[in-house]
Amino acid sequence: MQKSEAEVVPVCNEEGEQGFCLLEDVRGGQGELQEDLQLQLPVEAQLQRARNPPAWLRDYEVNNCALEVGGGQAKGQIEWIQAMEREIEALELNHTWKIINLPPDHRPIGCKWVYKVKRKSDGSLDKYKARLVVKGYNQVEGLDYYDSFFPVAKSVTVRLVLAIVAAKGWLLHQMNINNIFLHGFLDEEIYMTLPEGYKEEEKPKVCKLTRSLYDLKQASRQ
Repeated sequence: MQKSEAEVVPVCNEEGEQGFCLLEDVRGGQGELQEDLQLQLPVEAQLQRARNPPAWLRDYEVNNCALEVGGGQAKGQIEWIQAMEREIEALELNHTWKIINLPPDHRPIGCKWVYKVKRKSDGSLDKYKARLVVKGYNQVEGLDYYDSFFPVAKSVTVRLVLAIVAAKGWLLHQMNINNIFLHGFLDEEIYMTLPEGYKEEEKPKVCKLTRSLYDLKQASRQ
């Protein structure tokens, strides 16, 4: 069966690009194109839209986690009891609260213990850490707090400081401030229930917070 002159045949040019053209435009038996013939290549449609990676790609792996315990097995261990006592002692030395009777028309905010096993860089045990945190999700905006934000240094600022240190040949020191969130004084009037494990005779009373405590809405601002 003979092919008609209008038949489309596959061809390629000197660069090896493949395409299609009419049979009558092909000269010779090698399938070469005329010099003035433009190769018609199929064009694939490309989506012109921004691609955002899925949220799970921004997750990070951790080698330990904090255990939130309200009254279970952890508190029965002597290590956790000692950690709780150290935390209470540090808060009292910092004058974080005053033990008073709850004033009328006020409601206290609850609190809880969070336990964490801290380890050294080699993976060995460092210490048992118990942290008292406020149930800040029960706070009411406009009543218990007004502003909440966390001032931090931008990464470009940190890189700038490191560049200056390297250029000047200075020594750079890093330090840790214990209980950094607990040094700010509160402007609002906030009452908290007594922590679990506190003095039993003080149970009918509440804590009037005078300084910031972890998980308060305004803790980072103070």
